[in-house]
Amino acid sequence: MDDYQKLVAKALVSVDEILPWDLEEEIEQNSDLILLDIREQAEFEMMHIKDALHVARGVLEGLAFGTMMTPYLSWQKLEIKTLCLFVVQATALCLRH
Repeated sequence: MDDYQKLVAKALVSVDEILPWDLEEEIEQNSDLILLDIREQAEFEMMHIKDALHVARGVLEGLAFGTMMTPYLSWQKLEIKTLCLFVVQATALCLRH
């Protein structure tokens, strides 16, 4: 568990976070923005941001390594925001890739 906490602490330094009200503004200003929701399927089905795409973690990790086929491969050159229930979840994932 200590290693995981160190990983998260390191990630929080290098991964940008965005507050909900700032994300709302960015969505309004950037029509090309892709929102990936990496929460569990049940959480996504319960509630999600309009037009957000649910992407399971295994798919997201394949995208990070460039092993996924289209349409995901074309996303690598775009600015992507990931949404999760806990910032720690996305932060740790981003740091690993």
